[in-house]
Amino acid sequence: MSTPPTDTPATGRRPRPRQRLLLAIGIPVITLAVAAGSFFAFGGSESREDGRSLADACQGALSKSDLAALLGSDRLHAGQRTDAARGAGWVDRCVVQARGGASGVVELNIGWADEAQGALSRLGRSGSSQDAVNAVPIGHGWSGTVVAGGPTADAAVLLPCRGIAKSLLVSASAASLGKDAPFRDPKTVGTLARLVTGTAERAAGKLECEAVPGTSLQTLAPPPLGGDDAVPLDRAQGTCRALRGTGSGSGRAVLETAADDGPIEDCFITDGHGKRLYHLGAYYGPYARDLGADPPGEQKLTSPSGTDGKTGDSWATAGCRAFFGKARFTLTSARGENASDQDERRAQREMLTAFARDAVKRHGCTDLALPRVNPAP
Repeated sequence: MSTPPTDTPATGRRPRPRQRLLLAIGIPVITLAVAAGSFFAFGGSESREDGRSLADACQGALSKSDLAALLGSDRLHAGQRTDAARGAGWVDRCVVQARGGASGVVELNIGWADEAQGALSRLGRSGSSQDAVNAVPIGHGWSGTVVAGGPTADAAVLLPCRGIAKSLLVSASAASLGKDAPFRDPKTVGTLARLVTGTAERAAGKLECEAVPGTSLQTLAPPPLGGDDAVPLDRAQGTCRALRGTGSGSGRAVLETAADDGPIEDCFITDGHGKRLYHLGAYYGPYARDLGADPPGEQKLTSPSGTDGKTGDSWATAGCRAFFGKARFTLTSARGENASDQDERRAQREMLTAFARDAVKRHGCTDLALPRVNPAP
């Protein structure tokens, strides 16, 4: 999850000492600095001030009703972070909190997909992590995704603009302080998805981006975490479906989501005891771009395709003119450098090839570059 600034919205009183809350969504641990705030008893002037703050923040594209549902309060105040956003290539940023309590915080970022920096990290991702939570596609005609787990969640949506070669990108990061695992609730996950898509639709109008939005949604299933969420590989129907025909399915299960239009797609393969073996990922547009440099140790992904001679991890690329430009496909093994068996490495390349070809077909991509069959050690 991204880290909102530690300053709080001004309210006219001296601020109380700031606090930090450490929130995690998968591995690596992501720190979210949540300001305690300098809130006081409501009156008419405070209510009007809060109304103005919501109307002015994030291009005036916020939905108070969705924010209130997410934070469990209609006493909301928004702080503008426009200067910080522009310094990172975004158009606007704002942080919304509930007054008088510790119910949580929401940060929203609005920008152009080809300019905004750190899109991948704002979805709580650091490279192609084995320990990530599945990105869940928003669906309903939106090219968006939610990465949710426990007390935190991140969401993003890409909205292509008609007539110009640009896409609007809106991201949201939410942390709840009042419940242990609110983002395992389909209604709460759906509210976050509705917040980010609605913000994108309204921001498009403000920024002269003529776009075709999707439809509204009420609920969205949280990502699979294992156990009963796992599906036998030979019965995969979503993002792992292409692996059914490979030789890697005996006794294995998958953690998958629907094969929709999410800008990030995941397929995790587990053994019979639920232990993760492989992660296959697909990244499009700004997420494909960021994957090459985030984290710094992933420079190997700057080549179109290849296989790591030590770990057997492999990657591929394709051009997706109809789906936000470039695509990157990755396979990482939980065994790391212990995955030295040639048969296993051959199976890994087979899995990546099947996964990438299925994604390319679904999104109308071309020029798929796959790793060589016999890469140099």
